[in-house]
Amino acid sequence: MAEALENLSSSGYRVFHDLRRDRFNVDHVVVGASGVYAIETKFRSGYGTINFRNGEGLFVNDQPWQGDRDPVAQARGSAAEIHKLIKDNCEVNVTVTALVVFVGEWTVKEKWQTTDARVVSESQLLRYFARQDQPELTRNEIRLIASHLERSAKA
Repeated sequence: MAEALENLSSSGYRVFHDLRRDRFNVDHVVVGASGVYAIETKFRSGYGTINFRNGEGLFVNDQPWQGDRDPVAQARGSAAEIHKLIKDNCEVNVTVTALVVFVGEWTVKEKWQTTDARVVSESQLLRYFARQDQPELTRNEIRLIASHLERSAKA
């Protein structure tokens, strides 16, 4: 997963891995002109289809999610934590997108209208970022945010 994300650096994104917070860690954070993304990575053995239905949750092969913790809730918690870190330290009020990435032999389908989270497979990840073309951050904001995230990753 880290290797796939590092491919984004050629498109101007900065990538941070395993940011430790007080009670949890954020798997990955991606920062670029299109915004900030908190990524929750999930490996699930087997294969099939994962559906993300806004308002209903995750479904694996048409069955409601049965995992330990809801990955979408985890990604939303990570996004809220990264938003707070950026706002407190950089004084930049940027939306942080919660993104769940499933690794393995899964096809992911989203059926949403408006939601603060997205769910994709690892094979869809680079296409997802390629479609994010609306600039939200300036170069200076990206540098500032990346500087604080880098310090946070090392702490």
